[in-house]
Amino acid sequence: MAENKNMELNDEMMAKATGGELDSWNETVVISGIVMVNPRPDDPAYASVWDDCQSSGYQVYEGGGKLLVAGSHLPSLTPGDEVYVNQIRGFYGWEIEGVIDY
Repeated sequence: MAENKNMELNDEMMAKATGGELDSWNETVVISGIVMVNPRPDDPAYASVWDDCQSSGYQVYEGGGKLLVAGSHLPSLTPGDEVYVNQIRGFYGWEIEGVIDY
């Protein structure tokens, strides 16, 4: 039986299909809000996360139905800003890596 080549992942073909070169920053989100208070005050798994974010200088944003954490090395963000995100473990699960500057 012949091997099915259609099932193989090919980076070059994937890049062409997406209209260009593969980019490690391919996950983007538009900021929809700035989180000013603990978003999960009653969740025991996140009881200390808000305090940890504040004491570490992180800002928490909302976008794409996700809670996003940004380090102090990034500029302040406002709703409507489009950012690159990376899924992480800990905090609220998504870290803002950079701002898309058109």
